[in-house]
Amino acid sequence: LSSTEMTKSVGHVGPVRRVAVAPGESSWQLHGLPRRANNQTSDTCVVATASDDGQAHMININTGMNLQHLKGHERGVNHVEFSPQGDLIATASADATVKVWDAVTGALKCTLTGHTSEISAIMFTKDQKALLSVSHDTSARVWDIEGGFLLALLSGHTKAVTCVDYSPKSNRAVTGSKDKTLRLWNMWKAAQTKTLRGHTAGILECAFSKNGTRIFSGSRDKTIRVWGVDDTVHKGWTPQAGYAPMQQLTSLKRKAAYPGAKATVIAASPSDMHVAVGYDDGVIELIRQTNYVVDQSWSAHTADVTGLDFSKDGSLLCSCGWDRAVHVYRIEYVSNS
Repeated sequence: LSSTEMTKSVGHVGPVRRVAVAPGESSWQLHGLPRRANNQTSDTCVVATASDDGQAHMININTGMNLQHLKGHERGVNHVEFSPQGDLIATASADATVKVWDAVTGALKCTLTGHTSEISAIMFTKDQKALLSVSHDTSARVWDIEGGFLLALLSGHTKAVTCVDYSPKSNRAVTGSKDKTLRLWNMWKAAQTKTLRGHTAGILECAFSKNGTRIFSGSRDKTIRVWGVDDTVHKGWTPQAGYAPMQQLTSLKRKAAYPGAKATVIAASPSDMHVAVGYDDGVIELIRQTNYVVDQSWSAHTADVTGLDFSKDGSLLCSCGWDRAVHVYRIEYVSNS
């Protein structure tokens, strides 16, 4: 396994909170951008960034050119996300709103209001009809994108909700909170199905594996936990008791810049071969999902890593950080990795 830096971009005047890679061929087709070479294996060339400066940018990573500046939030942008087809882009802000934009023209399509405090994270559903948002007001909300109205209110956390992910294989969503728990939801029934307990401090990040059977979580307790959430296997556990972690990882496996670096962002690779983890000392690790061995580790940022996202084919990994930089790495697999 090897990683090679392709592009570095510094354009925001504030820390970059999040990065998203446009999905698949749609990025080329929608924006009419040429490939650099016929043998290029990457299936995307557009990334979006969200920053404390109140803007989101769309960037052609092949040229470094800004395609769109998405302006309209009154405070910092905490999260940015492409729709599954890549034709929409959503931004979530500390101003307690979500804005949905046309990814090609940059035109604002709708603004979703209802949260009473800053919004931490957002996620489109697979069918692109709905969007989930989580907020410091302790709630998660499900929105109809076309109509711009609230579909469901998910209540249960007792402190700020910091992260969300949507299962690739079902209608389940997972949320993580400063109340030290992760909660699984049946999104369309607006019902909580399970509570995952075990972390001893607030949750910073959560992510489903691409096969939907595991959840990775990072916490201020300086551990990463892997939870088994395959209902066909773990039938005996109850929402009240929560799942016991299948495996616990710690950042102490490497020599951190200071003892016990916290995992601030987590992303599973499309093949479920690796999980990428970013830490608050600027290091990124690629951890093998089968045995949790660190296959590669490098210092990517000079401050917290705040965002990680793989391209649809897994050949690119994009990162952003508190140092205002955005990096794009080519990930190559060799036969002995």
